[in-house]
Amino acid sequence: ADQPGAMTVKAPRIETYFDWTGPYIGAHMGYGWGRTSATLFDPLPSALSHSYSGINGGVQAGYNVVLPSRVLLGVEADITFPNYINSNAVVSSPRSAEAGLTEKMDYVGSVRARLGYARPSWMVYATGGFAWQGTRFASDLSGGLEEKSIQRRTGWAAGAGFEYAIDPLWSARLEYLYYDFGPADVRLPSGARNASALDFQTLRIGLNRQI
Repeated sequence: ADQPGAMTVKAPRIETYFDWTGPYIGAHMGYGWGRTSATLFDPLPSALSHSYSGINGGVQAGYNVVLPSRVLLGVEADITFPNYINSNAVVSSPRSAEAGLTEKMDYVGSVRARLGYARPSWMVYATGGFAWQGTRFASDLSGGLEEKSIQRRTGWAAGAGFEYAIDPLWSARLEYLYYDFGPADVRLPSGARNASALDFQTLRIGLNRQI
């Protein structure tokens, strides 16, 4: 029984221990958005600027090392796929009197370095590196002709995130990434040419497992 005047001692909070060092694999899902600038030459230029957005998801894998100072060094590769509802996947659709072109995003990938600060149960990090993107172009010409072409862009990606350990093997994250890509140039059978450039941003949640 409690004694009068007895002091109540509160047990210290025990922080869950998670070993961030080592390889991991995982998956992510989020919301992406961006803007495309496209010019269709047929032969006169017709310019279009278009905003796009939608749900996306993908997978990632990486490796981390935590130094005695709690600084985290890591590398991660990932690939993300858009939701293939037309309103989400289409990034531009310029048209001229003789031809129309629909540009759809197939995938976005990156290989990035990570620099962060790690505690036993959580970490924060900044990330950046090389990125690439696949775009599918489909043209519809007067006369019912159609042609498809796949182009790949390269560029860079950068962002930041927060990750929290939910048990000794699994962690959950919230991450923001910005991608910037170089131009793509497509020539149509009619002689028309389309040049476009885009950026892409995504805010996503992820789940990783240490392996």
